[in-house]
Amino acid sequence: MTKPSRTALFSAARIWDREAVAALCAAAPELIDASDPKGRDSVAIARERKLPAGIMEKMESLQRKLSKRRH
Repeated sequence: MTKPSRTALFSAARIWDREAVAALCAAAPELIDASDPKGRDSVAIARERKLPAGIMEKMESLQRKLSKRRH
């Protein structure tokens, strides 16, 4: 079995690249809602991995904004 691929957003967050996270969130905000086979979105995975507060704040803020637009 192959390892599932990750989105560019999660990969950038995983290596703590704040500039890349900001650029990806601006260019492709829909990546914030991508989920893994277990149903976890990128914010949930980032939270589990205890990523830096600045990255988490950016990702959570984008997720809230997108959620408000849908409702």
